Amino acid sequence: MLYIVGIVVAAFGHASLRARELLS
Repeated sequence: MLYIVGIVVAAFGHASLRARELLS
């Protein structure tokens, strides 16, 4: 179960970083 949470957190973090790159 924890690995699913890790994958979600990693995906969300990657998406937020990509969004910051596109916005800035």
